[in-house]
Amino acid sequence: MNINVEREFIKQDLDKVIDIHLLEAIRKLLDSARFYSEKRIPLTEDELYNRILESREAISEGKLIAQEEAKAYFRKKNDGN
Repeated sequence: MNINVEREFIKQDLDKVIDIHLLEAIRKLLDSARFYSEKRIPLTEDELYNRILESREAISEGKLIAQEEAKAYFRKKNDGN
C-alpha cells in the first residue's frame, strides 16, 4: 500500500476519534516510535536522568498507567461494543 494513502486514511480516522484515552495512547505510541527511531541519537547521561525524573513525576501524578491496565481498559471497552 502507498504510504501517503495510508497516512491520509489514518488522518481521516483520527479526526473521528472522541475517546481521550485512545488519543493519549496514540500520542504515546507516536512519541515512543520517534524515541526509538533509528535516526535517534543515544541519550546523554543528563538526558536519561531527566527522562527518568519526568517518568517518575508522570507516574506519581497518575498520567502513566501499567501496560496491563491499558490492555484491560481496551478489552473492556471493546467487549462493550
